Amino acid sequence: MTRTASKLTLALAVIACTVASGARQAAAASQCLSQAEILDVAQMASVMAIGAALQRCGSCLGPRYQETLDRYETSHLLEDFRIAEAAITDKAKSDVADELVRQSARDYAYDLSADCKACAAAADTIDELATPDARAKLYKSEAKRVASRPELEGCN
Repeated sequence: MTRTASKLTLALAVIACTVASGARQAAAASQCLSQAEILDVAQMASVMAIGAALQRCGSCLGPRYQETLDRYETSHLLEDFRIAEAAITDKAKSDVADELVRQSARDYAYDLSADCKACAAAADTIDELATPDARAKLYKSEAKRVASRPELEGCN
């Protein structure tokens, strides 16, 4: 290879690395969610986690299971999920939010169903979510957990 060809190849490699680095930074910036979007993610993750934990807690809750399931279904949690889901309309952010919802819900569901004591606490939480204010308080609390996730590092 000639010296000119080597320099040209090196220059193109440097340009490619610079463009790729800039593209990664732009992609990372486009994945940052606003506080409102983080609250929407927390709302969806909470509803998903509580439902998943409830499924896992059937044997621990015994006769309380059906009553808790009924409360879950009548507490408007699924409506809250759909409202939060519809609020994130940007496709790129929707994809980021979806991944965050799924991972956050997995982690939170694990905490809610770790053992029978956790299941009883999860059932108590469901019992307390009958009002919009109670649900809003839960979602705001969970938004702090979502905002601290490593996936959002560098977004604050």
